[in-house]
Amino acid sequence: MKEPKLLNRTTGYILLFFFWIGIAFIIVSYIKFDMGLRMAGVFMSILSGIAAGLFVSHDILAEKFNKRNEEDEL
Repeated sequence: MKEPKLLNRTTGYILLFFFWIGIAFIIVSYIKFDMGLRMAGVFMSILSGIAAGLFVSHDILAEKFNKRNEEDEL
């Protein structure tokens, strides 16, 4: 039996992309717009939530497709 790949390279890059966008947004909003760390933290948490949602949905889809492939092999 093959172990399912729960985190492939594309999903990892998506997670890193959202993380770095959040970090850049915190720095830019704190320096340029004087938004304050509270509002920047809210946007960072929203981006982290989106990234976590993508990760979970990818896990669910990977599990479904792996089960479908195993059924096709039988």
